[in-house]
Amino acid sequence: MKFLTHMKIEVAEPQGYDFYYELSLEELEELKCSDEEIEKGETISSEDLFKELRGEYTTNKMD
Repeated sequence: MKFLTHMKIEVAEPQGYDFYYELSLEELEELKCSDEEIEKGETISSEDLFKELRGEYTTNKMD
């Protein structure tokens, strides 16, 4: 698909197109590791995540 796009050949994507098949091996491995972390309960709440991000970005803006 990428080759055809590079050659300037437009390809209509079928309904239900799934980008999963274009992920690199590294990206697939990261997803696998993420799934394993979730199964082990190694997660944080979205609220905690947003608190961390807000703190990180507000600190960096002031530097």
